[in-house]
Amino acid sequence: MKNSLSLQSLGLAGIFLILCGCSAGPEAKLIGKWKGSPPTGLDPRIASLMGNPTVEFAKDKTFKQEFSILGRTATMEGTWTISGNSVSMTIAKVDGKSIEEAKAQAKAAIKDPALQKKMDENGGVEAGTLSSDGKTLSVNNAKGSGAGITYTKEPSTS
Repeated sequence: MKNSLSLQSLGLAGIFLILCGCSAGPEAKLIGKWKGSPPTGLDPRIASLMGNPTVEFAKDKTFKQEFSILGRTATMEGTWTISGNSVSMTIAKVDGKSIEEAKAQAKAAIKDPALQKKMDENGGVEAGTLSSDGKTLSVNNAKGSGAGITYTKEPSTS
C-alpha cells in the first residue's frame, strides 16, 4: 500500500511538471523569426520607400533586425530583455558599425538640425509589447516616437 501511494504521488508530480512545462513563457514566445508590417508614423513618402522589416530573437538574448529603404538592406544588432509582455531592444551595431559611429555618419549626411536632434533623442533603444498569445509584437523606439512596426511571428521550421 505504501509503495502504491508513493507511485501515485510520483505520477501526479510528473503530470504536474509536464502540464507546467507545456505553457511557453514570454521568452520562449519571443525567440524566433518575425516579419514586420510597413512602418507607421512616418511621412507617407518615406514609408512608401521602405520594405517590410524582419527581426530574429535568439536564445542568447541577442537580436538581428533587417529593413530596407530604396532597395538597400540595413542590419541592426543588439541585445534584448523581456519583463512580462514588455520587450526592450538595445541596438549595439548598425551595418557592423557601433551605434555611435552609425549615428555620426548619418548625422553628417543629414544636415537638417531637427532630424539630427531626433536621432540623438532616440538613444538606440526600441520598446515593444508582446501579445499575450505570442503571435504579434508592436515596436517603437523607447521614447515613444518614430516609426511603429507590428511584427508577426513566423512559423518555426524546426
